[in-house]
Amino acid sequence: MNPTLPEPQFQILLALASGPKHGHLIHTTIDQEHPNLILPATLYNHLKKLETQGMIREINPTITPLNKNHENRKTYELTEQGTHALKNHLKRLEQQLNTARKLRLL
Repeated sequence: MNPTLPEPQFQILLALASGPKHGHLIHTTIDQEHPNLILPATLYNHLKKLETQGMIREINPTITPLNKNHENRKTYELTEQGTHALKNHLKRLEQQLNTARKLRLL
């Protein structure tokens, strides 16, 4: 069984599931649903750890309306390993929810 992802890393992988993003956009995406879960000062530590673990990779950013004024921002995307880890984590969460439903906690 794969180890459980820490919540900040899980949320980063989830934010990247919809496509590549630069760090600020990752933070903004997460902060909309989970305010203050990841502080800007710690985001890049989490990104570096995920990159070292092979779950995300830095890519050459393309100029899009979202980053046209910030061409030098590092852009990240999920790797196959990151997608696999995300899906496994979601399956574990689903199992936990099913258990909670059986116990009539939800």
